[in-house]
Amino acid sequence: MRIQAFLRTGFFVVCGLIASYFVAESRRPDPRNEELHLHESEFNLERKAHDPFMVRPEKWQPLPALRADFDLLAEVEIGEGGVLDLVLRRTEPHAVQGLDQPFHGRFTVLRLSAGGEGPAWRTPAEALLGSPYGVKVAPGLSATVQITARGRTLSANVAGKVLPPFTTMDDVGSIALITRGASAAFTRLQVVPVQKPMRMPLWAVSLAIALFVEALALSLRVCLLPRLLAGAALAFAPLAIVPFALAALPPLAQPDARDEVLLLFLCTPVAALILIGKRRALFACLPLLLVLVAGTVSVQQRMATRFPATTELDELLGPDAGLAVIESLANCVRGAGGLHMADAKRHFVFLLGGQLLYQRADVPGKPPEHVDLILDKELHATDALVEVAALPTVDGYTAQQWRLFTTCFTEFRPKVVVFGVPRDEDAPDAKTHKPRSSPGALEALIATAERFVNQQGAKLVLLADCGLELNLMAVLRRANQRGLPLLAITDLNTANEIGILLAAQIAPLLK
Repeated sequence: MRIQAFLRTGFFVVCGLIASYFVAESRRPDPRNEELHLHESEFNLERKAHDPFMVRPEKWQPLPALRADFDLLAEVEIGEGGVLDLVLRRTEPHAVQGLDQPFHGRFTVLRLSAGGEGPAWRTPAEALLGSPYGVKVAPGLSATVQITARGRTLSANVAGKVLPPFTTMDDVGSIALITRGASAAFTRLQVVPVQKPMRMPLWAVSLAIALFVEALALSLRVCLLPRLLAGAALAFAPLAIVPFALAALPPLAQPDARDEVLLLFLCTPVAALILIGKRRALFACLPLLLVLVAGTVSVQQRMATRFPATTELDELLGPDAGLAVIESLANCVRGAGGLHMADAKRHFVFLLGGQLLYQRADVPGKPPEHVDLILDKELHATDALVEVAALPTVDGYTAQQWRLFTTCFTEFRPKVVVFGVPRDEDAPDAKTHKPRSSPGALEALIATAERFVNQQGAKLVLLADCGLELNLMAVLRRANQRGLPLLAITDLNTANEIGILLAAQIAPLLK
């Protein structure tokens, strides 16, 4: 009898361990050490008051070490009218097990401002599109900033003001420092790693569940077949529950420990339903099914709350913008030739229209040519200070490109803005299925762009992609007739020819 009892208990324990394995498999694969790994070393920067570490608006300061829990202590002075963004829990696309998966960069911002006052904590969309102000500090005076990062909870004290805690999307990430309007001077910046608390392993939870199911089977005195079916249900229920509950989990994110435990416990009602059998099903089935459904939906809702829809970022930058999210916040544009940063000494030419317009594959099977690189080379022949930057959105259209430029990159103060109209300008929107542009909207936007560049002392050049809808092309022709330069691309123009033709239009405007 003892051997039989041991075998019965052992069977359920094995089934519980199988269930814990399948729940643990819901975690995203860990990156290899050469791809990404956690840093557990302390970062310590100390400077004298007369020789601080400067973070300037024209050059942000990423601290790329990936960290889990930590304590941060900083002494910082922000110039009059300046804003400092402390970027925390920063997660960007990286290769994992050799595979790249695109997504919007995720991070949390603690914003300090030596001007107006606004919300302290920001999501990526709020940091880009929300109030330019944050926790108000006195300009020109040193302020102490203390931050504690524990799991997904951030707590902070800024110049003696205790801020409410904020829940982040990820429990690991790197740090970055970004300023706008004025520089920030650090005399101290210390990041001390903190050991994460131990949590109950899933196998221990599965052991408790297995013993409960065995006790239920004994109390109900079920025979062998229901026991076997209940054990199989306990073991393999995660294969049906977990994918539904964690459908919103994005790349490089891991489920919360409490959700993993809950998903494991939700295997119990499935096994219990089989053990109860037909005689007791009438009064037991409905409550158990309600527990199963409610638990699964609650995990799913927490996932949706933790990783909300990225509609605002999609509209501003296009889907899965990756590094472009943090770089736009830092006033940087990543181009084919590297990273462009605002510099008053440079003569910037900005290309609007999207990468599909400016990356052109002239020869099938070969990598595309970059019009911005060709244009940059051509213009350098007449102006050594010129720098050409193309906005990073892949599938751009005029309204999106203009909003991105005016929201994030006006500090570049370009000498020339190339207003590119791609062939898919009026393509149907993926969500509304309505054309994302029209002749009337395009005409109004060109007028807005013209007023803007005139106020900035810049010049506007129109560029029409080949295959552009005739009514949209007519709008550009009318703008050309009133004096705006226009280059209409044909099917025969290569990327190199487009760069040369654009250079011919732009070079006189830089003088």
